[in-house]
Amino acid sequence: MFRHDLLHTGHSTFRAAGNGTLKWSSHVGFGVDSSPVVSHDGTIYVGAFDGSLYAINRDGSPKWHVQLSPNYAIFGAATVGPDGTIYVGSDDHSLYAVTSSGVAKWHFVTGDSVESAAAIGTDGTIYFGSRDGYLYAVGPSGLQQWRFQTGGPIESSPAIGPDGTIYFGSEDGLIYALTPSGGVDWKDNTFSFVQSSPAISGDGTVYVGAGDGNLYALRADDGSLIWRQPVSSTPTNVFSSPAIAADGTIYVGSGGNQVDAFNPTDGSRKWAFTTPMPATVLSSPAVSASGIIYIGGGNFRGQPILPGDKLIYAVKPDGTLLWSFPTGDVVLSSPAIGADGTIYAGSEDGSLYAIH
Repeated sequence: MFRHDLLHTGHSTFRAAGNGTLKWSSHVGFGVDSSPVVSHDGTIYVGAFDGSLYAINRDGSPKWHVQLSPNYAIFGAATVGPDGTIYVGSDDHSLYAVTSSGVAKWHFVTGDSVESAAAIGTDGTIYFGSRDGYLYAVGPSGLQQWRFQTGGPIESSPAIGPDGTIYFGSEDGLIYALTPSGGVDWKDNTFSFVQSSPAISGDGTVYVGAGDGNLYALRADDGSLIWRQPVSSTPTNVFSSPAIAADGTIYVGSGGNQVDAFNPTDGSRKWAFTTPMPATVLSSPAVSASGIIYIGGGNFRGQPILPGDKLIYAVKPDGTLLWSFPTGDVVLSSPAIGADGTIYAGSEDGSLYAIH
């Protein structure tokens, strides 16, 4: 799933220590901002601007694709359920359920675009947000169980804690914790929009970025503030979702053309890796079991494209560059790590890249 697991740590159990060499690229014909996800059998699933969900074999050959909504893009990441069903949102206001063989099973219609990636609870309930301002809970058959209204659009993808609590942000500036039945456990105000998706550490800390330029650390049980720190010396928005390394270090991208590393105890900055050209890093980092951080350098859609926007970066745990890989266009997609250590990421040039 997006951010690897229900806690959205972005931390993979697989090692990756290649030198940034292209293994293969698969051109799907249209832009790819969607973040790829890798299923247990090695199939890679990714959405595209043409409204199609693509399934690609681990050798780069196409497995199948299904066009869900031809006039609406898929920006969010897919989620693979325990039975192999793939769930993915579309700008046509719907969440789709697709079989592992590429057949659409059902779609659930909301009031606006669905860019939030779904999270699946232990009982099979599917949680996701919509830009209509609601967080939805939908059963495996596509029937709504409940919905919860916030005061703004939701692009943040929900994370689920060990006790089933659902954590997410809204553009109303609030970070929410809901019970599995849709009740409010707590909510905390950042006083700015939240598009970043929360990550939950093993000690019960919720990390999330906000539009006020800060990374927040909150107690999972009551939402109280542990610390907040600016991600850049220049005031900027935080769209990137944080990742949590094995040693607890938190990594996040920022609008100050940086990838920042923070200490979990007090939020002090360990280091900042600066991309070669000014850009807003919208991609979210993935951390391998070997500690390498992978992230795209992409800028906002519609902004002037800079050389750094087209790169996929591998950064060492000390904040120095291991390698960078050039694509043909902006990289907003967040990398995923395969079982063999292959790094997968999409580009607006219309290709999915496999790098080792």
